Amino acid sequence: EDTVKSSTAYKLSQHSTQENYDTSIKEAQTMLKSKRNLSVAEVKLTTWILQTRVKNLYGKKITVTNIAKLTKTEIRQLQSLLSSVSFNSNDGKTFTRYSHDRSSKKIERIVTTNGKVVSKTEVPLTDFVSEK
Repeated sequence: EDTVKSSTAYKLSQHSTQENYDTSIKEAQTMLKSKRNLSVAEVKLTTWILQTRVKNLYGKKITVTNIAKLTKTEIRQLQSLLSSVSFNSNDGKTFTRYSHDRSSKKIERIVTTNGKVVSKTEVPLTDFVSEK
């Protein structure tokens, strides 16, 4: 679980895909902690579900020619990626979005609750972009 959650594929997948993986992990952990004997079929099914959830984690960095000087096309690709990893919380009150600041060449993670900014965190551009 820790290896998958620290991977680029997990971090840069859509939030709903991450949630599907997280739910499957919790269900597998609950099943393993139960006192009852598990059937072979239950174990095989749970293993297959987890493997499928990992395969569905498709996130990847954008490959650019020069990180210091992104082209217009690369910036559009980055903005699209940032949009896809932005998400609403389950209760609908908290929104997390990522924003690219061209001048500082950094990414900001902005969390708002009920429309008010509760935190701003700087995230390195290299978390989203890699150079050829």
